[in-house]
Amino acid sequence: MTREMQLASLPQEVQWNDIDYMDQHLDFTLDPTTYNPTVVSAWLSQWRASGHRYVQIVDPGISATQAPGQYPALDDLKECGCYLKQPNGSATIGVVWPGPCLFPDFLHPDAPAYWEKQWRRYYTDYNITLDGVWMDMNEIALIQE
Repeated sequence: MTREMQLASLPQEVQWNDIDYMDQHLDFTLDPTTYNPTVVSAWLSQWRASGHRYVQIVDPGISATQAPGQYPALDDLKECGCYLKQPNGSATIGVVWPGPCLFPDFLHPDAPAYWEKQWRRYYTDYNITLDGVWMDMNEIALIQE
């Protein structure tokens, strides 16, 4: 249980994290300063060993402004082509926390494999597993034309 919850004598079964854990609001990343992967992994091991659960919020908007080879989630999304497109075939760009983003097309046949690949890489890169994911901001807040 978190120290604050313990001091308040409040029961706690699950810890949720909003997007503050991300590096520059990029999905499938951890902020190296405030969420050092080694510290998070160690804390999570203790947390789960004590019977608690951990859930992270993820926003499906994948930053479209990262350079090729710098952000695997974007590279993979472009490679599979399983993102929302305009009727003319161009990418639909929406703006959420990291700025201009591509949004995965959840109905595309390659979308499940895309998501699985991102989660597997995330778990491996940071040595963490989650008990759940809260998919937030799955609507495009603002479309750029």
